[in-house]
Amino acid sequence: TDKYVKMDFHGVELTFYPEEIKEIKGGDETILQATASDKVSAKDIISPNASGKLDPILKAVSHIRKLDFKNPVQYEKTTKPEIKKLISKNLETHHSAMKAEEKLFKKLGVFPAYVDYEGLILNAIPQEVAGYYSPDDKKLFIADWVAEGEQGMVLAHEICHALQDQHFNLNIFQKKASSGGYMNSDSTLARTAVVEGEASEVMAGYSAQLKDSGTGVSDESGLAKSFASGYSSLSSAPPFLLEAMLFPYLQGFSFLKEVRLKHPIEWNSNLYSDPPESSEQIMHPEKYLTRRDGPVAVKFPDLSDILGQAWQKAHEDTLG
Repeated sequence: TDKYVKMDFHGVELTFYPEEIKEIKGGDETILQATASDKVSAKDIISPNASGKLDPILKAVSHIRKLDFKNPVQYEKTTKPEIKKLISKNLETHHSAMKAEEKLFKKLGVFPAYVDYEGLILNAIPQEVAGYYSPDDKKLFIADWVAEGEQGMVLAHEICHALQDQHFNLNIFQKKASSGGYMNSDSTLARTAVVEGEASEVMAGYSAQLKDSGTGVSDESGLAKSFASGYSSLSSAPPFLLEAMLFPYLQGFSFLKEVRLKHPIEWNSNLYSDPPESSEQIMHPEKYLTRRDGPVAVKFPDLSDILGQAWQKAHEDTLG
């Protein structure tokens, strides 16, 4: 019509007004480009291999976060062996650090002597994950063994990671937690809490939009139940490990709720340019939002001369 253009895209009805339409190309490059007001433009939700079933979730995630996708989200269905191989490849880059951590945690008594740290992570996650966004591959992998009706909330969470990655480069964001080759797991944990907390917030927003209110999660207890059921195979894992794995989701979500009391959701982008520096700031948001109370760096002295050449430093890290 002369007032608006309606377009059905794989079951998603899109409405565009003349002032929003920039260009329509024909042929193999058919795409309708539009400016973003409170709507999501067609180019933001189109995936090259889209079946159309993800597009409503892509649109919802962008709308809830009030942030446009820069590029189409690449995704593919994958099997358990394939996703296990993918996660195993990711763990390989941290193999030395994980072995050192395992030894340390056993010495501290938080891990029983029988625990295979790396094996436990590798064998548990592929059984539970319904979707996985890989910042390395810039692709969303969707589990082919999970019923489509059960994937919605999880995919909203993982699609949010794709949106974060397009704007803030998640790999670089995490690498900045450790500077000068010095590992800082506490700073990394704080940044992970930002990433997972925001994705959980968006997931909760998407859940609230679902017609079936029984599937919604709007608070920490609901989110805890959701993730606890997902990590059922880790029920026998050391409490220290289970707490560490759930911390970014639960504490991160709680942190974002405190942020929301002071700022609109668009303000979340500031968390990537000026992120919390410690797990303490995640657990006590006022130490980030109200009065900054950053961590104090503690440098351990070089003991090589005192201990002798028979000793060597195996691992160095900062734990919250």
